[in-house]
Amino acid sequence: MFEYNYFMGLLDLFNIPKANYSFTTLSDGLVNDTFLVSLNSRPKYILQRINHQVFKSPPKIMSNISRALNIVGGPGYAEIDIIHSKEGNGYIKYEGNYWRLMSFIKDSTTYNSTVDPKVAYGAGWIVGKFHNLMQNERVLDYHITLKDFHNLDFRLQQLDAATKIASTERLSKASMALVTIESLLEEVKDWNNQAILKRICHNDTKLNNILFATNKQPLCLIDLDTIMEGYFYNDFGDIVRSVVSTAAENELDLSKITFDIKLFKSILKGIKESGVILKQVEIESLYLGVVFMPLIHGVRAVTDYLENDKYYKVSYKDQNLDRANALLYFATKARAFKDTIKSLIQEILG
Repeated sequence: MFEYNYFMGLLDLFNIPKANYSFTTLSDGLVNDTFLVSLNSRPKYILQRINHQVFKSPPKIMSNISRALNIVGGPGYAEIDIIHSKEGNGYIKYEGNYWRLMSFIKDSTTYNSTVDPKVAYGAGWIVGKFHNLMQNERVLDYHITLKDFHNLDFRLQQLDAATKIASTERLSKASMALVTIESLLEEVKDWNNQAILKRICHNDTKLNNILFATNKQPLCLIDLDTIMEGYFYNDFGDIVRSVVSTAAENELDLSKITFDIKLFKSILKGIKESGVILKQVEIESLYLGVVFMPLIHGVRAVTDYLENDKYYKVSYKDQNLDRANALLYFATKARAFKDTIKSLIQEILG
């Protein structure tokens, strides 16, 4: 999509040494475009194009990120540096696109899935550590980068509108997903958030947004565009949905989608030992997060499918529907483990 000379012209605007850099596409992100910038075959920076069709105000995003990165860090939490432009800004608008450049953390890696309790523990620990470091941040000091991001009523309104304009073919293919959504809504419809204080959350803590060292020690959270107000159960539910099932995100064989209790317990132990302080009402909300987060992501994926894939990147025609079916199936698996999940949460975190 972007040529070498484009990248070199872009990098020339950042406050870094001139050199013969090379560029490699990193393809895990569903929204932004991410590239590894190397020098003499050694990774140096992470370059990202902020999708301003999704994130309407990149300056507000970078304001949130810069503020948060001044807070998170220290023992056990690796620091990411924003590379500023030669004009002193944390981002650049270049030929109609918004770009940011960040330091690359040496000897680091990410996982799309895991069967390793150590990785699951690390995921829980680093998210708890993030919240521990951010606990005194005021929600009013952060911009809302995606309005109604985890607002289920709003997402259901979008879904309803999408069903009215969808093609007959796509609507027919999505019929079972729509039935499953209706079933799962019964599990979350009576929850009242008013008793829970909002926190500054990452809001997208899926496993591949966590950076690990090569020895599987957690380092930090990455992809920080959605840092803003939220509830702890949002971040908790996203870890669980992306760790506790070892199947691929768009797994076609739903029988492979699991709810691995051993991995779930490891997440809880990581959170417990991170030092984060949770109020009792937050602990009680965690089961909700386990069902709520795959449900709302499933709703969004079905909606995007019915709207002909406007939001998420897809590599084949029905990928958004496959994502939705996998997410919703996982939510139904979680519902089946309701008593066990609630018991383990109280046993380890209560």
